[in-house]
Amino acid sequence: VHLDGGMRERISVPISHLMRTEGLSLDQAALIEPLAIGTHGVKRANVTSKDTVLVIGAGPIGLGIMVCAKVMGATLIAMDTNVDRLAFCKDWAKVDHTIQVGEELSDLSALTGGEFPSIVLDATGNQESMTNAFHMVAHGGTLVYVGLIQGEISFRDSEFHKRELTLMGSRNATKDDFNEVMKQISDGGLDVEPYITHRCRFEELIREFQGWMHPSAKVIKAMVEL
Repeated sequence: VHLDGGMRERISVPISHLMRTEGLSLDQAALIEPLAIGTHGVKRANVTSKDTVLVIGAGPIGLGIMVCAKVMGATLIAMDTNVDRLAFCKDWAKVDHTIQVGEELSDLSALTGGEFPSIVLDATGNQESMTNAFHMVAHGGTLVYVGLIQGEISFRDSEFHKRELTLMGSRNATKDDFNEVMKQISDGGLDVEPYITHRCRFEELIREFQGWMHPSAKVIKAMVEL
């Protein structure tokens, strides 16, 4: 991740950084990495069955966070601007509650009895969302930034101290995270097929790519087939 070049025709990778995926389909193998990022974020936050977890952003990474947090037994709330994405969170990630951005503070307060979630993970990569997330965490809770921006985030120190928050960053995934996702897929505990919403042949990619970027396409994860 420290160098450009992932979409090159050829790439050299140290053998120590390769992992065997015997028993997994090509579709399953291709989805290990984004799901491992979600697994890493949940581990960083030390999610347990006692936690109420809010995941902000229902994109591919946010969804990966949700399914991993659900495995840990947490009460799970998904937040996004897109109603269709929130419906997918219910169906695939089995979240307990969904909130559409707009009245999130009052909705969160109602869902948690005024306590707010003990753990909030923001996977939006949106500066406004990441700033507002400080107001959505319970006192003594943890805020984890999984999405990132190329800029600065500011917050009121008095609010941060009043809530005695723990602020964390989560970046990429470790080998253990990859292995954990592979085990979940192999054991049948993680069905990745619904996660793939769009497909095309390699020679069709240039034509399809721009359309996939538009919200109306409702892409969760697109797969390019050789």
